[in-house]
Amino acid sequence: NPVYLIGTTKSRPQQDVQNEGLDGTLQNTLLEVVGEDAPGVKATLQRGTELANLGRMRSSFEVMMIPLCLTLGGLVVTLINL
Repeated sequence: NPVYLIGTTKSRPQQDVQNEGLDGTLQNTLLEVVGEDAPGVKATLQRGTELANLGRMRSSFEVMMIPLCLTLGGLVVTLINL
């Protein structure tokens, strides 16, 4: 299963790779992701692909402005029909 993550990556020490009995030729054994927040970027770990996770996110514009515009539009239509 794919995992979408944002974090700080660091090279694994060769000693750690050998202690865990991993094959050092595979790329995924050479890096480790540390959950440290960087300035402006929060560390994230979510199950699924990047597109699936970003599709569920909503911007502040979508959350505030679209309902506000629909409400104002409804009020205008109501006032016109009076």
